[in-house]
Amino acid sequence: TVGWFTTQFPVVLDMSAGQDLSQRIKQVKEGLRRIPQKGIGYGMLRYLSAACEQEHFGTEPEISFNYLGQFDQDMQNPSIGVSPYASGADLSAHAARSHTL
Repeated sequence: TVGWFTTQFPVVLDMSAGQDLSQRIKQVKEGLRRIPQKGIGYGMLRYLSAACEQEHFGTEPEISFNYLGQFDQDMQNPSIGVSPYASGADLSAHAARSHTL
């Protein structure tokens, strides 16, 4: 099996009026770089904290973004390739949407 661990953590993106696109992109990049350990401790804090602290985590995000990385460099390696076998459906036809976007 080949795989990787994924972290999920909330991020607030400030989209204030008056900034052009390049400023917003730079601000988001810099903000993400300031997150300690790329958010790795958030899950432990949220799910292993005491019950009275759980109220801080009551709000769920409307948007979920999953960045899987960049694969174009890996595909140039002759040892790694796309499987010729069908992978099946990406999602179940009966799956409930967990986020608005």
